[in-house]
Amino acid sequence: MNAAMTNAEASIYLLERLDTIEKKLDRIFYYSEGEDLLKTEGAGTWNVLEVFFHINLLNESYLDQFPKALQKAQAAKTSSIKRSWIGEKLEEACLLDTNDKPIKYSKSPRATDPKAKQKAGFAVVEKVVFQELVQDLREIRNYAKLLDSKNLDLLKVKTLLPIVKVSMADALFIMIEHTNRHIVQASRILKS
Repeated sequence: MNAAMTNAEASIYLLERLDTIEKKLDRIFYYSEGEDLLKTEGAGTWNVLEVFFHINLLNESYLDQFPKALQKAQAAKTSSIKRSWIGEKLEEACLLDTNDKPIKYSKSPRATDPKAKQKAGFAVVEKVVFQELVQDLREIRNYAKLLDSKNLDLLKVKTLLPIVKVSMADALFIMIEHTNRHIVQASRILKS
């Protein structure tokens, strides 16, 4: 991602990234059976369904805040979007290297840990998890399109880190790269 992108360029970039992610997701589900979604890479690790649930949990933590923040949106300027240092670092933490391996590893916050959620009584239902993932991607796509005309880079939303906020634009970059990272993880689990 070029740090000096305009809103329109950032919107196009994010939409292209979403196209790539959706194609990967389609390939996963085209060849997968229900029992494949329960595969893991090893004892105690997430299965494919839990990986998707984790994606949903993170995406929803941002998406739930967007409608209220959007009420303050104004027309986008033609200058470069403003990215925060923390927003860029959170995005970088999700990136993969050229071999599709995570560059950085970190423990997921409890709020997005599917195993912790299940222990707390949340059910991980295949159909629901997949529907939410597709719905969230559609919603992210709509906001990425909106970035072209609205100043989402000036609207703040909370992260999962205490007291840390990023712009809606930063959140879009984070959600897209985080989703890609875990779609690649799900694909790797299915191939193992």
